Amino acid sequence: GGGLRFCGRFGGEAHRRNVAVADHAVGRATLHLGRQRHGADDLTSGERLNLIVWARSSAFRAAAAYGYIAPDGYPKEPEQARPDLECLSLANDDDYHEQRARQAPSGEG
Repeated sequence: GGGLRFCGRFGGEAHRRNVAVADHAVGRATLHLGRQRHGADDLTSGERLNLIVWARSSAFRAAAAYGYIAPDGYPKEPEQARPDLECLSLANDDDYHEQRARQAPSGEG
């Protein structure tokens, strides 16, 4: 266990829907867009060490040739389905506890 889980893009209707899981391997890096919602799965054994590098270009994001790219997560599109539990985040979702309780099996809510 302990993969890197990708969900939809922030602001998109599927931003809390599971898209893929990247398994870690020694000597391999995973690059992704900052708007791609992501998180690390729990480790089942061993340890994890992350090197995180941020790259951002406000000039690129505002360039007319590429079309204006709004700040992460805005505007928000309405969700079309319930979020996947694996894509819920206590840090990013105001309705985290509500969604967890709603989707808990009977007797766990």
